[in-house]
Amino acid sequence: MLSGSVDPDDFRQGNEAKMDDQLMVKFFFKERENKEETLKQGRPIFKDVEYIEIRVAGKRDAQACRPATWADKNRFPRHYEAFEKRTEMPEEGTPLTQWPQISRSQVEEFAYMHVKTVEQLVDMSDTNCHKIHGGLLLKRRASEFLEASDATALIAEKEALQKRLADMEAKMEAILGAQDTPEEVVAVDQPEVQPAPKMTRARQRRTTAKVAD
Repeated sequence: MLSGSVDPDDFRQGNEAKMDDQLMVKFFFKERENKEETLKQGRPIFKDVEYIEIRVAGKRDAQACRPATWADKNRFPRHYEAFEKRTEMPEEGTPLTQWPQISRSQVEEFAYMHVKTVEQLVDMSDTNCHKIHGGLLLKRRASEFLEASDATALIAEKEALQKRLADMEAKMEAILGAQDTPEEVVAVDQPEVQPAPKMTRARQRRTTAKVAD
């Protein structure tokens, strides 16, 4: 077991964000004796100190438990916020208790190994899975379960997208159809044009004479 000598970079290996997501982290108060005050007052004086406990899923002997540092609070902000609210950090994922392919006794065995969700089971190493009877088979089934869940979610997302596209296409057709409809022609009564009166021969001669002058 790792103790107070562990530094803030416990368990960091390459891909830090991914590794941190696989850690089980808990902040809590622990009583520690204040030796200076104990000597001054002649009686044991204790104070509550913020501690952090870090565990690795599937490894009972890999853990850190020590006073929490500023770096710890920045490294695990969600866990520290949950601690400040005096609530336990909930496990994220599908609880093994809600997974129908595992027995109650197996759930208890995995809980003993700090594995409480299907996602944590998939992340377990084969070596640690070997420690539980049927562990490797359950790990494979858990992986298939998550893949099937992802596929189902993808199909649902695709169907929703197709529906949105169909709705948009229907709206566009309605708009274009309205634009192509010819406007109704309204007939307007035009005044009747009367033909000019015919000129008599005498009048034609007079008109011609005026033009000649």
